[in-house]
Amino acid sequence: MNSFWWTSKGSSSTGIRWMSWNRLSVPKKFGGMGFKQLHSFNVAMLGKQGWRLLTQPDALVSRVFKASILKAQPLIRQGVRRRVGNGRNTLVWGSPWLLDSDNPTIMTDQQFMPNFPVNFLKDPVTGGWNESLLHSYFNARDVMEILRVPSCPSREDLWFWSRSPHGHYSVKDGYRLLQGEVVAESTGFSAWNKLWRIPVETKVKVVIWRALRGISPTISSLNSKGMELDNLCPICGEEGETTDHIFVFCSYALAIWEGVGAQVSRVAGGSFIHFFEGLFGSRSMGELKVIAYAVWALWKTRNATVWDGRVSLPAVTIRLIKSLAERWPDSRLGHQLTPPSCSILGQQSSGQVQHCFVDAALFPQVGEVGFGAVLLDPGGRFVEAFNGTILCSQDPLLAEAIAVREALAWLKREACLEVQLFSDSWMVVNAINHVTVSRSYFGSIIEECRLFLSSFRSICISHVCRDLNGVAHVLARRAVAQLGVWEYVPPDFIVSHFN
Repeated sequence: MNSFWWTSKGSSSTGIRWMSWNRLSVPKKFGGMGFKQLHSFNVAMLGKQGWRLLTQPDALVSRVFKASILKAQPLIRQGVRRRVGNGRNTLVWGSPWLLDSDNPTIMTDQQFMPNFPVNFLKDPVTGGWNESLLHSYFNARDVMEILRVPSCPSREDLWFWSRSPHGHYSVKDGYRLLQGEVVAESTGFSAWNKLWRIPVETKVKVVIWRALRGISPTISSLNSKGMELDNLCPICGEEGETTDHIFVFCSYALAIWEGVGAQVSRVAGGSFIHFFEGLFGSRSMGELKVIAYAVWALWKTRNATVWDGRVSLPAVTIRLIKSLAERWPDSRLGHQLTPPSCSILGQQSSGQVQHCFVDAALFPQVGEVGFGAVLLDPGGRFVEAFNGTILCSQDPLLAEAIAVREALAWLKREACLEVQLFSDSWMVVNAINHVTVSRSYFGSIIEECRLFLSSFRSICISHVCRDLNGVAHVLARRAVAQLGVWEYVPPDFIVSHFN
């Protein structure tokens, strides 16, 4: 595979392998090309079949292929967890139903106790955990981990994949788990994700990537691989041809950069990497598109000089760069899922309904999640507020979903049945408003939120930017120190938000 990538198309020679396959397989955001390690990728795809066996055991394909995918069993065991709903189909001992990522099983010795279902640990009236029973049977660690499991008594028990928010296994997740954590090489350049998002052709980005990784086939690089070439820049003939020279300090390159509005400062230790990193911090995507084409045009001019003996005038190359940037539209980036733009909500919008703002906060020191909500009248005046805490996994997305669920339950208790609710978690708002199948605890909380919606005469779940959700944020942060329900008059710690 490595030879195929580096060998020129149609060439019978082996070519120079500028980088090993292991380094090419590093994700793009860490400076690699994002290629796959084939063995890990194949096992990850087998894991997809193992996941189907687990979640669809009665399907014909499950019965046929059960014996053929044993290779993926260790992979599935690493990431699969049991989502506890009513607790009737999950055994206390042996099942991976806790949220501890290192050890999701009960550690307390079973001794002579029967392995009963998890629902025996719940209060039959409230559906929550029976804390006195937990303290009688389990050690302190297990009690804390059990209490962190969200209570969803209206849901069924099922398997979910713990490495994704939606709880479904994917080959991508399995591959990442097999490869482990990737550590970025120290190259001096850090904005790899932004580089790969520049709206230009892939061939242009590959030229830039090779230059940043120091593997452009300049004369200096070729000589370092054992070739013996006269090291002189083919364009200016003044210095040796290095990556820094051809792309930055060559007189031809200086003219190009001046023509596209990029200032080059030849400071001590200056290099193409430092020059390019500096551009990334101050340029828009439209400007970076021009910069990218400038790098590609410099390399194209260099090759034309080496192979055809001709050098275009700088003015001609500058016109080519600008023409390419104009002709290659930003829409080539493809469809990207982005949150809606921020607007001023909760003041004079949506007619005469009341507005409820909700937010969550994490308190990892005590293993709790705080939530807060404030209810405003159509004119933006304070009506009521409340906050609270709950033992829960320190997952920001799950915490935001729980906060919305608690706010809906509070609004229902207060008989506020015509309301517009705002959260600054776009993913939570999107999940509630679009019916999708999710196997994770996040999905079960979202399903409970949807059940609450039927209790309202009129309700709308909308997104609000964080800057406009300050009151709910303060209430959530305050929950660990001061719990309460405030009617008509706001508490002192949020009064300033209404002045």
